Amino acid sequence: MSSGSKGAPSLYDYSLFAVAALNFVCHLAATFSRQLFDGPFFLAEISKTISYVVMLSGALLDQARLFEQVRSMAVSDSLTGLANYRRLLSVLESELDRSRRTQRPSASCCLIWMVSKRSTIIMDT
Repeated sequence: MSSGSKGAPSLYDYSLFAVAALNFVCHLAATFSRQLFDGPFFLAEISKTISYVVMLSGALLDQARLFEQVRSMAVSDSLTGLANYRRLLSVLESELDRSRRTQRPSASCCLIWMVSKRSTIIMDT
């Protein structure tokens, strides 16, 4: 299974089950089709098309979930869950943008700058 936690199926897993059922319906309808363009033929074609849509939708939703998981892993420490240096830079950048927009210095921006300078001094010694 492709879910993040063990044992709990993801939406992608459910889409695989739905596609398998739709493919079964497609093949079953195709066996009852006696000529081209009769009712079972159209049922087979429609179920095949729907199975493609379901599979692509499930894959896209799973990719979106994985992207969000990678994004959260990129901005936080996996052991502690605290924000890392990359997150600090993005917050600092947004605070600087906000202070430029409002044309007021941001106290949190100054505090972050002072803490980062102090930690740089400590790391250099």
